[in-house]
Amino acid sequence: MLRWEALSFVPRALVDEPCAVATALVALGAVTRFRGAPPDPRFGWSLLAWSVLIDVDHLPAEFGTSVLTSGTPRPYLHALWVLLVLVIATVVAYYWSRRASTSASTATFQILAGTTCGIAAHFLRDVATAPMSLWWPLSKAGVQEPYWWYVLELLVIVAMPPVRPRKAGRGHAKPFSSRTDSGVSPARAPSS
Repeated sequence: MLRWEALSFVPRALVDEPCAVATALVALGAVTRFRGAPPDPRFGWSLLAWSVLIDVDHLPAEFGTSVLTSGTPRPYLHALWVLLVLVIATVVAYYWSRRASTSASTATFQILAGTTCGIAAHFLRDVATAPMSLWWPLSKAGVQEPYWWYVLELLVIVAMPPVRPRKAGRGHAKPFSSRTDSGVSPARAPSS
């Protein structure tokens, strides 16, 4: 049996990247189920794109330099500090979009949230396929979970039931309009 590490870069990428996208699609499905509706397309496309684009950090090693991997099993960007920075940026963008209510602030939030989820989905799979220095720069030690944990995590994500929408309380706006196509509320529609 041929070991994963024995494969060259291109054959590994031809197997690994579609698997990363598949994991991201499972995550996107869970987000859709949780929300009860598909998320903003900017979020979805960003999630799918960054579930693969994070692997660009492997290219320097393929060109013979260890500038991003000196002493670690995977590049420095394959670590939890990247997710921490993205979560902080996403929270800041969320509050900015709530305060500014501009298309630019909303787009920034959607793209950053999708990027964060895409990279998290990528790491979910990567940590089961080979060691990662998750705690870099604090430690260069490789961390790897058994592959069956990854499969179990996906099953839990797939099995999560949809969340019921909250009913709007008194004095709060409803999340979905109750108006008909004519713009008249069904309670006030003229009778025929």
